[in-house]
Amino acid sequence: MATNSVDSDNAGSDPTLATALARGPFHVALRAAINARGLGLDRLRHRLLARDLQVSTTSLSYWQHGRTRPEHPKSIEAVAALEEILNVPPEACVACWGHDVPGAPDRFV
Repeated sequence: MATNSVDSDNAGSDPTLATALARGPFHVALRAAINARGLGLDRLRHRLLARDLQVSTTSLSYWQHGRTRPEHPKSIEAVAALEEILNVPPEACVACWGHDVPGAPDRFV
């Protein structure tokens, strides 16, 4: 199984986050990044909104629990912003999409 390069100071100092970013799947990596940063979903939603990216707390919750995965262009843009907000390397969470469970349904958010 391929691993992602994790060189962020935040990811490097948290072994759980570093492992999640290296191994995935996406929802595990996202949840670990959110937990490592200590921000609530509502606070993340507000930070995204400040960047003109509208994502509901429900969507953020679904993403971090694996119920859905961001696939629309604006959702993918929001994930890139989340990576920056959460202080993880660019595309670290997105790269974990390749680690998602084979055969899992793709759902759009």
